Amino acid sequence: MKLTDLIAMYEQNKKTYGGKAYLHVSQIFEEAREHYENEYLSGPRAAKLRAQGKTPDAEQSWKAFKGKNFERLRHHG
Repeated sequence: MKLTDLIAMYEQNKKTYGGKAYLHVSQIFEEAREHYENEYLSGPRAAKLRAQGKTPDAEQSWKAFKGKNFERLRHHG
């Protein structure tokens, strides 16, 4: 999941909701969260943590991703 993915999702919402798409940004992030967690847990960072005997925490990583990209998405929209 990348910023470009979020922008594409937002653009799709703009087609559906027009000028009110910003009111549905939480839906975008809920959908994005699922994709992000799946990618994170199957990625190299999570594999490295597992190899060290640790449990990967997608939630902590998601919070940083969401915060950083929410700002970027706001400036795009």
